[in-house]
Order: sequence, then C-alpha cells, then structure tokens
Amino acid sequence: SMLVRVQVGVVGEKLERELNRRGFTLGHFPASMYGATVGGFVACRSAGQASTRYGKIEDILTCLQAVLPDGVVINTKTVPRKATGPDINSLLLGSEGALAIVTEVSLKIRHLPESRLFLSYTFDSVSAGLYAIREFMQEGIKPAIVRLYDETDTALSMTALGYEDVSGCLLIVVCEGRERFVGVEAEIVRRACKNAGGRDRGERPAEHWFEHRYAISYNQSPILSSEHMILDTIEVACLWKDVVSLYEAMRKAIEPYGTVMAHFSHAYPEGISIYFTIIANADDEIAAYDGIWKAAMTACLRHGGVISHHHGIGRLKAPWLKAELGEGYKLLCALKKQLDPNNILNPGVLGLGE
Repeated sequence: SMLVRVQVGVVGEKLERELNRRGFTLGHFPASMYGATVGGFVACRSAGQASTRYGKIEDILTCLQAVLPDGVVINTKTVPRKATGPDINSLLLGSEGALAIVTEVSLKIRHLPESRLFLSYTFDSVSAGLYAIREFMQEGIKPAIVRLYDETDTALSMTALGYEDVSGCLLIVVCEGRERFVGVEAEIVRRACKNAGGRDRGERPAEHWFEHRYAISYNQSPILSSEHMILDTIEVACLWKDVVSLYEAMRKAIEPYGTVMAHFSHAYPEGISIYFTIIANADDEIAAYDGIWKAAMTACLRHGGVISHHHGIGRLKAPWLKAELGEGYKLLCALKKQLDPNNILNPGVLGLGE
C-alpha cells in the first residue's frame, strides 16, 4: 500500500535516507529536516521544499496513534478515504501538543523519481513570475520545486549559495517523477514562462540551488550571533487574487525595521505561499522584533492572507490566532478545556490554557 509506519521521534533526514535505501521517498524536505522529527512535522503541519508535488504533511499522513491527557490511547484507521464523521487526524494535526501527544504515524511513500529536469527563468517583476506559476499550476501539473525569488532575495540568497550570475526575479522549477511524464511537465512550464515574458537561464541556477538547498539555513549563525541583529522568517499564504497586494502590503509594513526579501513557494492551483526574510539591526532588539511581527500579522490579516502556511502558531503568533479563526477559535478553546481540563499539555501554544 506504499505506507511506512514510524515513531515520531525519528529525525526526518534519517527516515528519508532509510527509505531511499529501499528505493522510496517520503517527498517531505523541510529546511530543518536534518534536525526536525516526524513528530515536529505533524505538530505544526509542516511543508517541505517539494510540497507542490508531494503535499504538506497533512497530505502525507494517513493515520496516527496518540495519547490523550487522561492517558487514553487512540488509534485512527488506515484507509484511503472515509466518511465517519469529523476527521480525528485533522483534529490533531497542527495541534502542537496541546490536545494530545502523537506517538506513531503512518505516512504515504513514493518511488524515487526516475528522472529530474531543472528549469530556471528570470522575470522583470514579481507579478510576471507569479503569472507564469499560476498558468502552469492551473494546467494541472505538479512540479516538485517551484520557487520565485523577488529581486532582493534573488541577489542575496543566490550569492549566499555561491551563485552570483543571476539578477531580476529568479524562478526555479524542478520537475521529477516517471521519465515519460517529466518532459511533458517541463514543456508546460517552459510555455507558461515564455508567455509571461520570462528569460530562459538554463538548468544551472536551479541545479546549483538544488545542490546547496540546505546550506542557507546554516549560514544564518553569524548574523544571529552579532549584537543587536535580528533575523527571522514569516510565511503566509493566500489566493492568487490577493498575492501581489499581500506581498506589497506586508513588505511595506516590515521595511521600516530593516531589509525585507521574499520568495514564493508551495504553489497550488488556488494560490501560493509567501516566505519573507527580515534582517534588522536595533538597539532594542525585543521592541523591534515585536514591532516586526505586529506589523506583519496586521498587514497579513488585512489583505487576505493566512498567518501561517507551515511553521505553525506556537506562542509567538498566538495573539493573532483568534482574529484568524474568528468564531472557530471558541471551538478550539472548548476542545482544549474538554480534553485537557488540568492544562497539562503544552500550555500556552495556540493561545490555549493561559
């Protein structure tokens, strides 16, 4: 049935390596996979770099075992689909340990791809690149990697990865899978990019990014270790109709605090995620940091975005979760009170139990 049963303490990279040894892949490659566990994936509804093809963790998980606050162990059934009332998997996915402790999961696996093609295009504007992505995503294809960098992120990120021969807004696309399908998928991408005014940069920028795709996360220590420096990321998502206005509004809201850049990834026929990176220097780092998040979340909610696409809520974003969920937040609070009346499971996350 192409499933793997795994305990949640397993590190993602070690699971992927073991699957690869047997000819399979999970297809879940978050930048943190060398340290993040399967339990962490489930707790925050994580996404990997290849989520456009393989899905987020909620698309990969089929069933789970969890322990409730009173010690009762629950097991959900492994079947392709069901119509048995509200879905318990969905209830616990993303609950960040506030409702139960997930101990085991069954996950979908795929055969390792037979073929992989790399495509790179540059555009004069973010909006032109986004138009191309929307066009090929709405054709029904699912490239593994889709990443569009704005001009600032193109310059800084690719330089940080050791590749400086590129400018403008860089789009990286990686198509993989059965060889007979990959070429067709790549041709659809090429046509959409050409129609949107993209300039073909060949395979090398995408190949270089792929070869060094985890490096940038480990290049942040010098910045974070410097006095008064701030570095953080904010990931949101929205529909296609809102993406340009959301990007511009959030960038404008954050820019007074420092340098802001963004890339667009995790693409869907309906919309896309925006991933902002902020680098700032402030005498009062805490006040500036709080200001950045308040400005970003306020702009996100005002312009049709969801306040997290795959990093979760935790305590940092909890002040905005009520506005995000509306009346649905009362249901979440009621679930917490019913399941965990003594507030013993991860109090404070999602704004619960405080």
